[in-house]
Amino acid sequence: MSNGRTYIPDRLLFSKNTDKIVVVDYKTGKASDKHESQLTDYANALMLMGKRNVDRILIYTSGDIKVVRLWRPS
Repeated sequence: MSNGRTYIPDRLLFSKNTDKIVVVDYKTGKASDKHESQLTDYANALMLMGKRNVDRILIYTSGDIKVVRLWRPS
């Protein structure tokens, strides 16, 4: 980034048929607003690179139930 910061998401998925990109991040532990903020940073970095169709998925891998959240940047 122009501020010298580097963003490394866990996974980026690129659609073969559209311009959609999905940013996926895996977390352990409890859900946190900080995790959502981190995913927003990843999506915003892609949008600064000219990508407009960016979805985000946050997956919690610990505990009995896996929590998956899917949303688009606001």
